Amino acid sequence: MIVGYSATDMNGAGASPIWLQDRILNWKFSRDSTFDMRAIQAWVRGSPPNGPGDTAPAGTRNSLYRHYVPYRWIFEYVTDHLANRTRTEIIAELQQWFTALNIPQDWGWANVRQNRFYYDGAIEWAIEAICDIKENIYWGPGQGDGAGTRLDIPNGPTAVAQLARIETARLTLNRILGSNFH
Repeated sequence: MIVGYSATDMNGAGASPIWLQDRILNWKFSRDSTFDMRAIQAWVRGSPPNGPGDTAPAGTRNSLYRHYVPYRWIFEYVTDHLANRTRTEIIAELQQWFTALNIPQDWGWANVRQNRFYYDGAIEWAIEAICDIKENIYWGPGQGDGAGTRLDIPNGPTAVAQLARIETARLTLNRILGSNFH
Protein backbone atom coordinates (compact mmCIF):
# COMPACT_ATOMS: atom_id res chain seq x y z
CA MET A 1 0.00 0.00 0.00
CA ILE A 2 1.27 3.46 -0.91
CA VAL A 3 -0.75 6.50 0.16
CA GLY A 4 0.27 10.15 0.19
CA TYR A 5 -1.17 12.39 2.91
CA SER A 6 -1.64 16.15 2.91
CA ALA A 7 -1.93 18.40 5.98
CA THR A 8 -5.71 18.30 5.52
CA ASP A 9 -5.65 14.50 5.58
CA MET A 10 -3.41 14.35 8.65
CA ASN A 11 -5.29 16.88 10.79
CA GLY A 12 -8.57 14.97 10.46
CA ALA A 13 -10.42 17.87 8.88
CA GLY A 14 -12.07 15.63 6.32
CA ALA A 15 -11.89 15.76 2.56
CA SER A 16 -10.69 18.99 1.04
CA PRO A 17 -12.95 20.37 -1.69
CA ILE A 18 -9.79 21.16 -3.64
CA TRP A 19 -8.04 17.87 -2.84
CA LEU A 20 -6.06 17.87 -6.12
CA GLN A 21 -4.33 21.07 -4.96
CA ASP A 22 -3.38 19.72 -1.51
CA ARG A 23 0.37 19.19 -1.08
CA ILE A 24 1.51 15.70 -0.16
CA LEU A 25 3.65 15.89 2.97
CA ASN A 26 3.92 12.28 4.08
CA TRP A 27 3.87 8.87 2.39
CA LYS A 28 2.60 5.68 4.03
CA PHE A 29 4.10 2.55 2.53
CA SER A 30 3.67 -1.15 3.10
CA ARG A 31 5.05 -3.36 0.34
CA ASP A 32 2.58 -6.05 -0.61
CA SER A 33 1.78 -8.13 -3.64
CA THR A 34 -0.98 -5.98 -5.16
CA PHE A 35 1.12 -5.18 -8.23
CA ASP A 36 0.80 -8.04 -10.72
CA MET A 37 4.35 -9.08 -11.66
CA ARG A 38 3.40 -11.91 -14.04
CA ALA A 39 3.83 -9.86 -17.24
CA ILE A 40 7.22 -8.56 -16.07
CA GLN A 41 8.37 -12.05 -15.08
CA ALA A 42 7.26 -13.46 -18.44
CA TRP A 43 9.18 -10.69 -20.24
CA VAL A 44 12.35 -11.23 -18.19
CA ARG A 45 12.40 -14.94 -19.02
CA GLY A 46 11.00 -14.57 -22.54
CA SER A 47 13.18 -15.44 -25.52
CA PRO A 48 14.25 -12.57 -27.80
CA PRO A 49 12.65 -10.55 -29.29
CA ASN A 50 9.98 -10.94 -26.56
CA GLY A 51 12.43 -10.43 -23.71
CA PRO A 52 16.07 -10.96 -22.76
CA GLY A 53 15.69 -14.68 -22.04
CA ASP A 54 17.26 -14.73 -18.58
CA THR A 55 18.10 -18.26 -17.45
CA ALA A 56 19.63 -19.99 -14.48
CA PRO A 57 20.57 -23.63 -14.05
CA ALA A 58 17.92 -25.78 -12.40
CA GLY A 59 18.32 -25.80 -8.65
CA THR A 60 20.64 -22.82 -8.66
CA ARG A 61 20.72 -21.26 -5.21
CA ASN A 62 19.06 -17.84 -5.07
CA SER A 63 17.32 -18.15 -8.46
CA LEU A 64 14.61 -15.56 -8.23
CA TYR A 65 13.54 -12.26 -9.73
CA ARG A 66 15.81 -9.47 -8.60
CA HIS A 67 15.94 -5.70 -8.92
CA TYR A 68 19.40 -4.52 -9.99
CA VAL A 69 18.72 -1.02 -8.65
CA PRO A 70 16.99 -1.88 -5.36
CA TYR A 71 13.24 -1.29 -5.19
CA ARG A 72 13.87 0.63 -1.97
CA TRP A 73 16.20 3.12 -3.68
CA ILE A 74 13.72 3.80 -6.47
CA PHE A 75 10.76 4.06 -4.08
CA GLU A 76 12.57 6.45 -1.73
CA TYR A 77 13.79 8.61 -4.61
CA VAL A 78 10.35 8.81 -6.23
CA THR A 79 8.45 9.59 -3.03
CA ASP A 80 11.07 12.10 -1.83
CA HIS A 81 10.97 13.78 -5.25
CA LEU A 82 7.16 13.97 -5.20
CA ALA A 83 6.90 15.19 -1.59
CA ASN A 84 5.59 18.71 -1.02
CA ARG A 85 3.92 18.77 -4.43
CA THR A 86 0.24 19.03 -5.13
CA ARG A 87 -1.61 15.97 -6.29
CA THR A 88 -2.02 17.65 -9.69
CA GLU A 89 1.76 18.16 -9.92
CA ILE A 90 2.36 14.54 -8.89
CA ILE A 91 0.04 13.29 -11.63
CA ALA A 92 1.86 15.41 -14.23
CA GLU A 93 5.31 14.22 -13.10
CA LEU A 94 4.32 10.56 -13.09
CA GLN A 95 2.76 10.95 -16.54
CA GLN A 96 6.05 12.32 -17.90
CA TRP A 97 7.98 9.45 -16.35
CA PHE A 98 5.56 6.86 -17.81
CA THR A 99 6.02 8.26 -21.27
CA ALA A 100 9.81 8.46 -21.01
CA LEU A 101 10.11 4.97 -19.47
CA ASN A 102 7.63 3.39 -21.93
CA ILE A 103 5.40 2.13 -19.13
CA PRO A 104 1.91 1.25 -20.42
CA GLN A 105 -0.75 2.97 -18.35
CA ASP A 106 -3.03 0.93 -16.14
CA TRP A 107 -6.79 1.25 -16.77
CA GLY A 108 -7.20 3.19 -13.49
CA TRP A 109 -4.87 5.99 -14.56
CA ALA A 110 -7.62 7.51 -16.75
CA ASN A 111 -9.69 8.10 -13.57
CA VAL A 112 -6.85 9.45 -11.40
CA ARG A 113 -8.48 12.91 -11.06
CA GLN A 114 -12.00 11.62 -10.39
CA ASN A 115 -11.80 11.19 -6.60
CA ARG A 116 -9.46 10.12 -3.79
CA PHE A 117 -10.36 6.44 -4.19
CA TYR A 118 -9.22 6.38 -7.82
CA TYR A 119 -6.33 8.74 -7.12
CA ASP A 120 -4.87 6.63 -4.30
CA GLY A 121 -5.15 3.41 -6.31
CA ALA A 122 -3.65 4.95 -9.45
CA ILE A 123 -0.75 6.55 -7.57
CA GLU A 124 0.05 3.28 -5.80
CA TRP A 125 0.05 1.47 -9.15
CA ALA A 126 2.16 4.23 -10.76
CA ILE A 127 4.88 4.24 -8.12
CA GLU A 128 5.05 0.43 -8.13
CA ALA A 129 5.24 0.39 -11.94
CA ILE A 130 8.27 2.70 -11.81
CA CYS A 131 9.91 0.71 -8.98
CA ASP A 132 9.28 -2.52 -10.90
CA ILE A 133 10.34 -1.32 -14.35
CA LYS A 134 10.98 -4.55 -16.21
CA GLU A 135 14.36 -3.61 -17.67
CA ASN A 136 15.75 -3.32 -14.11
CA ILE A 137 14.70 -6.87 -13.17
CA TYR A 138 16.66 -10.04 -13.86
CA TRP A 139 16.14 -13.70 -13.02
CA GLY A 140 18.81 -15.88 -11.51
CA PRO A 141 21.48 -15.82 -8.86
CA GLY A 142 22.89 -12.53 -7.67
CA GLN A 143 25.10 -11.05 -4.99
CA GLY A 144 22.13 -9.60 -3.09
CA ASP A 145 21.23 -5.99 -2.46
CA GLY A 146 22.07 -5.94 1.25
CA ALA A 147 18.47 -5.22 2.24
CA GLY A 148 18.27 -2.41 -0.30
CA THR A 149 21.67 -0.87 0.38
CA ARG A 150 23.56 -1.73 -2.82
CA LEU A 151 23.09 -2.79 -6.43
CA ASP A 152 22.22 -6.50 -6.77
CA ILE A 153 24.79 -7.73 -9.27
CA PRO A 154 23.99 -10.95 -11.17
CA ASN A 155 26.49 -13.78 -10.92
CA GLY A 156 24.86 -16.63 -12.83
CA PRO A 157 25.64 -18.15 -16.23
CA THR A 158 24.08 -15.23 -18.15
CA ALA A 159 25.48 -12.51 -15.87
CA VAL A 160 27.40 -10.66 -18.62
CA ALA A 161 24.33 -10.22 -20.82
CA GLN A 162 22.13 -9.45 -17.81
CA LEU A 163 24.53 -6.83 -16.51
CA ALA A 164 24.68 -5.05 -19.87
CA ARG A 165 20.87 -4.84 -19.97
CA ILE A 166 20.26 -3.85 -16.36
CA GLU A 167 23.11 -1.34 -16.34
CA THR A 168 21.37 0.35 -19.28
CA ALA A 169 18.19 0.38 -17.18
CA ARG A 170 20.06 2.03 -14.29
CA LEU A 171 21.40 4.73 -16.57
CA THR A 172 17.94 5.24 -18.07
CA LEU A 173 16.37 5.62 -14.62
CA ASN A 174 19.05 8.14 -13.67
CA ARG A 175 18.50 10.14 -16.85
CA ILE A 176 14.69 10.19 -16.72
CA LEU A 177 14.10 10.46 -12.97
CA GLY A 178 17.06 12.73 -12.35
CA SER A 179 18.39 10.23 -9.80
CA ASN A 180 21.95 9.13 -9.17
CA PHE A 181 21.68 5.40 -8.51
CA HIS A 182 25.15 3.83 -8.37
